[in-house]
Amino acid sequence: MNISRQNIDELNATLTLQLGKDDYEERVLKVLKDYRRKAKIPGFRPGNVPFSLINKMYRKAVLADEINKLVGEKLNEYLKAENISALGDPLPNESENKPIDWDNDTDFKFVFDLGLSPEFELKISKKDKIKVYEIEVEEKMVSNYIDSYTRRYGKYTDSDIVVENELLKGDLAQVDPEGNIVDDGIKAENTSIYLELAKDENEKKAFQGAKVGDVIKFDIKKAFPNDTELANLLKIEKEKVAEIKSTFQFTVKSIMRFEKAELSQDLFNKIYGNDIVKSEEEFKNKITEELAITLKRDSDYKFLIDSREYFLKKLNLKLPGKFLKRWIKFANENKINDEQIEKEFPQFEENMKWQIFKNKIIKENNFEVKEDKVVEYSKEVTRNQFKQYGINNVPDEQISSYSVNLLKNEGEVRKMIDKLLEDQVMDYVRENVTADINPISSEEFGKLFN
Repeated sequence: MNISRQNIDELNATLTLQLGKDDYEERVLKVLKDYRRKAKIPGFRPGNVPFSLINKMYRKAVLADEINKLVGEKLNEYLKAENISALGDPLPNESENKPIDWDNDTDFKFVFDLGLSPEFELKISKKDKIKVYEIEVEEKMVSNYIDSYTRRYGKYTDSDIVVENELLKGDLAQVDPEGNIVDDGIKAENTSIYLELAKDENEKKAFQGAKVGDVIKFDIKKAFPNDTELANLLKIEKEKVAEIKSTFQFTVKSIMRFEKAELSQDLFNKIYGNDIVKSEEEFKNKITEELAITLKRDSDYKFLIDSREYFLKKLNLKLPGKFLKRWIKFANENKINDEQIEKEFPQFEENMKWQIFKNKIIKENNFEVKEDKVVEYSKEVTRNQFKQYGINNVPDEQISSYSVNLLKNEGEVRKMIDKLLEDQVMDYVRENVTADINPISSEEFGKLFN
């Protein structure tokens, strides 16, 4: 066996792999002998089929399969041994490879195109200046957070009169211009109207002061112009909403008023667990801490974006674009056309350049992610998933149990490892550049993303 490399330019090369019978024959014979041992062919006892018959029946397919495996193995071994930073996978050369005669050929030659990662010197120093935003935790944010919690843990109570934004339950029926129910019109029994969702104030006023048993006539399309909401309210298909033109009447069966939860020990316990927070002041301080963590995370994300933009512009890396477009098509089994590739390639190219930059830092600094770090991070991911549903006080045992399931998913583990490696890269960048500190309000920070 022989592998040779020919550089076309700094980003493209070809690999030529030549195989002789000595390289593959032993593998082929081993597979054929295994076939003979297992073969069930009429007229022969298992294990006693003549080898010549097995060879005639299966050699061509086995040879092709084993040659294909051997080529893949040897290419990977060569790239690793020569420390070649390849992009994508080697692709069969479109002009140098000749058709194979599997019946008669004994020597084989394969030519592959290779896309190479650009060589560059990593220069990060205090001369590199990148903005770091310190986002203020404002009183308004704390108040909104508290309001969100009191709403989340609030409840509906019975009321005898509509005052503002109550939840009403009752029957809807389509009526004619004289106010009579249309016999074959749309009707919806035991439906719910959230007055808070009503968009037209005049239509909303029609409900004010209503009591159980009252009948309110109103323009339902003005009150609820959203087709999806209206279809749900009337319990009809969305396509039928366009046909609605007349007035509706609503017969009130019950009135429910929403009351936000009080700032009490009971609320604090529901959110954080028993006696973790014991006063309104501690509650506000806890929320302020949570907001500070969230805003720090947002700031870190912006730093990552700005660092990526800064260093990709500074390095101006070049990639083997023609090769990579071929590889994308090959990797997607030709399920993506040339037009799609051209459209999406700029973003793909930027992502690959950033990955090359990160890999350079990881390699030069011997960054790695140990198993215990992945386990701890899986618990953090699990805890944050619970928080998204408003569940803050999940016991550690339950977090550990759920995170075990997360660790069984290889794709999720790979994502976590990538994230932890990226965190190390960004810590390295932050330590080695000059941080241009910029205090900023959350409102102004949000505009940076617009």
